Amino acid sequence: MDIVDQKKLLEEYKRHDWVNVSKGNWSFLSCTDFVGCYTTDLQIEGKNPFDHPAQVCASGKSELWFLKSELDDLGRRIKHINTQEKIGQLIENVRRTGDEALSFIRNSKAQDFDAAKYRLLWEKIRDYYQYHLTVKYLGEYLSEEELNKYGESLKNARVQYGEPIFDESEKLVRKIIEIVSEESGLDKDLLGCLTRDELEKYFNEKILPEIFILENRYKKALIIGASDAYFFITNKDADELESFLYHTSENNAQKITGTVAFKGQAIGIARVIQDPKSEEAFNEGDILVTGMTHVDYLPIIRKVAAIVTDAGGVLSHAAIVARELKKPAIIGTKNATKIIKSGDKIEVDANNGIVTILVE
Repeated sequence: MDIVDQKKLLEEYKRHDWVNVSKGNWSFLSCTDFVGCYTTDLQIEGKNPFDHPAQVCASGKSELWFLKSELDDLGRRIKHINTQEKIGQLIENVRRTGDEALSFIRNSKAQDFDAAKYRLLWEKIRDYYQYHLTVKYLGEYLSEEELNKYGESLKNARVQYGEPIFDESEKLVRKIIEIVSEESGLDKDLLGCLTRDELEKYFNEKILPEIFILENRYKKALIIGASDAYFFITNKDADELESFLYHTSENNAQKITGTVAFKGQAIGIARVIQDPKSEEAFNEGDILVTGMTHVDYLPIIRKVAAIVTDAGGVLSHAAIVARELKKPAIIGTKNATKIIKSGDKIEVDANNGIVTILVE
């Protein structure tokens, strides 16, 4: 893509209806494949899932953003999957492709990878991902009656495969990166900022990008999609585009809004935690504020008065656990972890989807 086309595409990304759908520790390397899935590699109901995905990578962590209008377009395409037969076929496809992906990942050794095997890894993940995306977002667009009827089956399919596949594949990718680090003498964190094409070039020719390029990506890079590829931006362009992702229509930093996952109200001390294994103290009745949750958060969640997340939907881990444990929860706030600080006293109104920082 030439520089004129890049500028044109960047202008298309300067929108304010962004939704933060996931946060995690996925490497820049894995994220290049994810963004490729959204814009070029997958077809859901005859169309690529999204036209303008934005993946923010910084210091080994990543966030995924979609435009609400494009999420709604996907919802319109998949919400016809609302009968027992269609749901059953979807879940069967999740199981079939999920089992194949997990089998490949679990039977692979990092030292055995070359360019061809790495491509095969992502072919297996993409085969699964098509059905995973449908399961992940279908719950957002079913009627309440349909969600009550099929939500448990969709939840079980996602829990059984989603977290293991993405967790184990990322661990495998990082083991491959460690081997490249040992061979090349370069820092593994920087090598996590390779693209798929650059890793393939290393496998074939033992050539890596210059260190300053990887250093810039590690600080912060946005991977964005085009109709036929993806590209990434760093430095000031990345900062400018990120400001659009976090834009909120209400300029009141004391109030944060999101989607209700489980109703209720709570007042307590906020604990902003991005790593559940950190040493930060968490007391009974505190309020968890985080990007997204996963199974390692469960010991903390059992103590909380309420949950607030930046990302996630009705079938996210936080939403599922909140409903099971009957904890008030507001998800998908975009920026709670950027505005709320550990030690703040906050009110979670999960009847109306509002988090308020209480000033004393």
